[in-house]
Amino acid sequence: MTYSEKKDQFHDRVLRRIIVFLVVAAFAVPLLTPRVFAASTVSISGGDQVKGGETFTVTVTYSGAQIGSVNGSMTYDTNKLNYLSGGSSSGNTGYIQMKEIGSGSISFQIKFQAVGDGSTTLKVDTTVLALVATTLVTGSNAAVVVEIGRAHV
Repeated sequence: MTYSEKKDQFHDRVLRRIIVFLVVAAFAVPLLTPRVFAASTVSISGGDQVKGGETFTVTVTYSGAQIGSVNGSMTYDTNKLNYLSGGSSSGNTGYIQMKEIGSGSISFQIKFQAVGDGSTTLKVDTTVLALVATTLVTGSNAAVVVEIGRAHV
C-alpha cells in the first residue's frame, strides 16, 4: 500500500463516521426536543348565567405555550344571543371569526346580549394555532353553556 492509498482509506473512514454521526443526530434531535405545543389550550369563561336583555362578556383565552397566532371561530344561537363586539367579525350571523397575532397567550373579549330564555352553547373551534417557534397545532376546541333566565319586568 502506498502513502496515497492509506490517506484515501483514512479519509473514507472519517467521511463514513461523519455521515453516521449526522444520520444518528438527525434521528435523535426530534426525540430530545420538548413538545411544548401539547400544553397549549383554549378556554372560555364568563356568561354562565344571565337574564334576558342583559349584556355580558365571554373571554376566550389561548394559553400554555408561547402562542404566535390564532385562527379560530365561535358559533352561537342567534335566537338566544346577539353578538355585539370582540371578534374579527361583524353582524349577528351565529359565527364569529377570531384571528390574532401576538406572543404569549391570546385572549378575545366577546360581548353578547341575551335575547331569549333557555340555554345555548358557545362553541370554539380552532383551525390554526401557531406557536412563536413556528410549530403549528390544530384542533383546539372548547365549549360553554350559557343559561338565560327570564328578564325581570
